[in-house]
Amino acid sequence: MIQTSIDLIFFDLGNVLVHVDMERFVHRMAEFLGLSEKDFIRAMQDIPSAYADFECGKISAQQFYRRFADYSTDSTGSFNRFVEIYTDIFDPNTELMQACKTLRTQLRLSIISNTDELHFERIYRDYSLGDLFETPITSFETGFRKPDPAIYTHALNRVGLLPQQTLFIDDRPENVEAARQLGMQALVFTDNARLENDLKPVGLKLGR
Repeated sequence: MIQTSIDLIFFDLGNVLVHVDMERFVHRMAEFLGLSEKDFIRAMQDIPSAYADFECGKISAQQFYRRFADYSTDSTGSFNRFVEIYTDIFDPNTELMQACKTLRTQLRLSIISNTDELHFERIYRDYSLGDLFETPITSFETGFRKPDPAIYTHALNRVGLLPQQTLFIDDRPENVEAARQLGMQALVFTDNARLENDLKPVGLKLGR
């Protein structure tokens, strides 16, 4: 429950503002690498550390690509083709995107996201998020990933607000709890209808 009025909402990206289609990713990336989907999923178990490093800006896009290329049975796969497949996994939460246009007339909007430079650039390019969201805070720029308190503190400093003046919306409960521990108001996102109901106590409307 939101307790006080707010001046700014921080949104998460994946599975909040955009849907993530992992089945599409597995199918196309396995084909690109010349692996069966089962073998690719098995190979993915060795890659999480690379994801974490890439999301924190510790390795370049080319270095990240080479972690995948190590598993390829086809040496002809290009970096550009990899980027296209790797980033073509998002579909907009169209209803929420539209609702943000209404929210933007009522208060400030921003983003706190665990994401890498390739995913971030694709989402911003395809959905023109810069028109709605100010000073996006990303893990690859800050070097911190949610639920590390440092990324929330960095975000608050960037927007120049106290924790209680902000609302953080994320689909992962552990990220929401970390924000609350810092004094931010926070909600777990499950669906658009639930979010609209959660925002009613402070008079915010999604315009649905």
